[in-house]
Amino acid sequence: MIERYQDNKIKRIWSNHYRFYLWEKIELLYLNNILKNKGVIQNDLSPLGINVEQIKKYEHTTKHEVVAFLKELSNRLSIFKDTCPEAQKYLHYGLTSSDIIDTAFSIQINESLDYLILLLIELKASTTNKIRNIKPLPAIGRTHGKHAEPIDFSQRFELLNTELYHCIDKVLQAKKSLYGKLQGPVGTSSFVFKEAAKATLEELNLKEVPFATQVIPRVYYTDAMYAIVLLASCFERFATTVRLSCIDEINEMQEQFSPGQTGSSAMPHKNNPIISENICGLARYIKSNFQVALDNNNLWWERDISHSSNERLIWPESFHLICNLTLKLKKLIDSLHINSDQIYANLSQSNSKSHQELLLHSTETTRFDAYEIVQRKYNSFS
Repeated sequence: MIERYQDNKIKRIWSNHYRFYLWEKIELLYLNNILKNKGVIQNDLSPLGINVEQIKKYEHTTKHEVVAFLKELSNRLSIFKDTCPEAQKYLHYGLTSSDIIDTAFSIQINESLDYLILLLIELKASTTNKIRNIKPLPAIGRTHGKHAEPIDFSQRFELLNTELYHCIDKVLQAKKSLYGKLQGPVGTSSFVFKEAAKATLEELNLKEVPFATQVIPRVYYTDAMYAIVLLASCFERFATTVRLSCIDEINEMQEQFSPGQTGSSAMPHKNNPIISENICGLARYIKSNFQVALDNNNLWWERDISHSSNERLIWPESFHLICNLTLKLKKLIDSLHINSDQIYANLSQSNSKSHQELLLHSTETTRFDAYEIVQRKYNSFS
């Protein structure tokens, strides 16, 4: 993700160092549980200091990141060769690369969702506060971009608030679809120490995947991506409402324009809704990642790695962007100028009483005759 849209918390969660830390944590928990079950050790073995550069050097030869990681970890476990020679022997015993990659992957997604929930709670607080501050404020409602009937202007924010409730619920549901897997090649657990694997997943606070091949089926991860995409879509819808409201002829809302800010290099009068436009643009990018996540469900037989390359991109990028947009939307709402005078003016110039007149006339004649009477009154093109 380019620096412009990075979130520091997401950057840490999806960094190489943290990923290797999770891999090490999973491997060592499993190893220690094996050795304890065998009565070999009493205290956990925990060599310190992941050497990321050494892993990269090994990978240059192995062309396999997990094998390179295991070589580096095995070297560090050599400090126990005299006190516990079994440590190197039982490292990664019965497991396959995807056991470590996917289990860590679930943890990374889960932590990212937890952070996103905190940001969404703050956003919701801003939206609630905005509703409280502007209510009541009668305004003209619009359908098809045309004047319809009066509403309270706060409805524009109440809809977003309701959407946030729904989206937070989807995020919480997605967390329930995140599993761990320590079942070895093709998911049969043929050579895995099952009790050690079970204890390891419990210590990681992960449920075992209901069914696995060599990987955790990607269908489970689509829940999390869908929650992200749904949020992006809701943000885009609200940002579009702001953009429409900023049109000069409507002028019911305007983004904050700070001292020294320029809207155009050529036209000094411009105060463009750049935050809203940025939200819409990045939402489009996030939404496109859902198609990739869906396509990752289609792996050959028990597995291939066609998903692996793109997952290094779509997941951290989607989390960077949705967190970035959540913070941007909060800032936008907190500083958004509501032009109540123009809202009143637009309402006063509307034909918002036509429905009321239709109902009045329909009691005196048929509904269809009444409709024609009222339509002729207001339709300047008839």
